[in-house]
Amino acid sequence: MKELIEGAKELDITLYVPNFTSDAMLASWYKHLIDNNEFETLFTEAHRPLSKFYKVFEPPTVLAYATDGSGEIWATMWFTPYDGYGGKSASVSAWTREDHRGTPKARKAGGLCYAMAFHVWDVLVSLTRHEGLLHNLRQVGYNIVGTIPGLIAGEDAWILYMTKETFENSFRYGDK
Repeated sequence: MKELIEGAKELDITLYVPNFTSDAMLASWYKHLIDNNEFETLFTEAHRPLSKFYKVFEPPTVLAYATDGSGEIWATMWFTPYDGYGGKSASVSAWTREDHRGTPKARKAGGLCYAMAFHVWDVLVSLTRHEGLLHNLRQVGYNIVGTIPGLIAGEDAWILYMTKETFENSFRYGDK
């Protein structure tokens, strides 16, 4: 665990705690998503008001974000536990700024976040409307369960899951 914490410090990964500084950071990320037409790739129209956007990250959700030298968020990953189901599982979503997508630094940050998450949860579940992401998600260790028609804002979505074992045996595990 010590190496995970050191790796997170090296990449400037922070866990979101609602306060003035963190909320300003999220507002800046929100503006970036809107300005770059990326908001709808992650969220639905129901989350467009800033107040609804902040609600996504309220406890028990855990949001980790990485910042660059200018203090701007370049990557996020958030986990929302499935409480009340008797298991240790959570849904997971992630975003990486365009200039970092596919880089070794981004893969390392994602790997660290997943590795830390598996200290808390046994199974991670994810949804995507973007078929083009499925190949990369398989490489990280996700298993595709199937497609659910019209699930997200009327669009079909793929449901996927990952365990610590599938993550550690994945093609991308060594990139963490």
